[in-house]
Amino acid sequence: MKMLGKGILVLLAAALGVGLYMTLERDPKGTTVSFGKETTAREETVGSADKETTVPEGVPHFTGLNDMEVAVNGSPDYGQGVRALDAEGNDIPFTWDDSGVDLSVQGTYQVVYTAGDLTEIREVAVDHTQEETESVVAWLAGECGDDPLSIKCYIRDNINYSSNYGAGDPVWYGISHGIGNCYVHARVLQEVLEYKGYEVQLIWVKDKSHYWVLVNMGDCWRHLDATPGAAHGWTELMTDEERAASLDGRDWDHDNWPAASGR
Repeated sequence: MKMLGKGILVLLAAALGVGLYMTLERDPKGTTVSFGKETTAREETVGSADKETTVPEGVPHFTGLNDMEVAVNGSPDYGQGVRALDAEGNDIPFTWDDSGVDLSVQGTYQVVYTAGDLTEIREVAVDHTQEETESVVAWLAGECGDDPLSIKCYIRDNINYSSNYGAGDPVWYGISHGIGNCYVHARVLQEVLEYKGYEVQLIWVKDKSHYWVLVNMGDCWRHLDATPGAAHGWTELMTDEERAASLDGRDWDHDNWPAASGR
């Protein structure tokens, strides 16, 4: 049993096999974090964080309106991963009204999204503090090794893939739920590497359909991808050439990030 800051009680349960995740239960004494066996199968798809529902063909709709969990006094991006599509599947402009959300008080609120005559409601739970996020990062860092590849493998093996961006707080979402899309995996990897003292930059392809990190190894930069799935299973500490070869035709803006030169 290990006590982390701000009343977070971490229970470490012995479990065999790959794919453990953290479950959180709130009670008057704080937040209990424990390990459990995975219940969600991994997906190999990488891309937009569409809400996992079936929409009738030819019907205007929103995608990506997964329920959100945000920190008290956080700065959520209510538009990240959200799309409004017309009957032909084309993107259309949309707005949202978050005036009913009080980020200073824990509770469940609603954000209203509008695109023309289309309206949908998204639930937003203000349910943790920034200190709690920092505490679970510290806990996860203690479970990993110290070298970037070991950290990447641990996160890849213990946080499963879903289409959810963990909007609002991807690091909290990924660690507490043990699931998330490539953005969640990249942000968790970034936070743990930075906690360990590495210089890290979040990086993405031009259409933002995939995220990973660049880590400074001291004498060079290397690409590191924690996303599960066969498409990323072989990737380790990659040069620019190796990273480009694994992206199936996608590319990043090379002018915006340090070069990961050849070996």
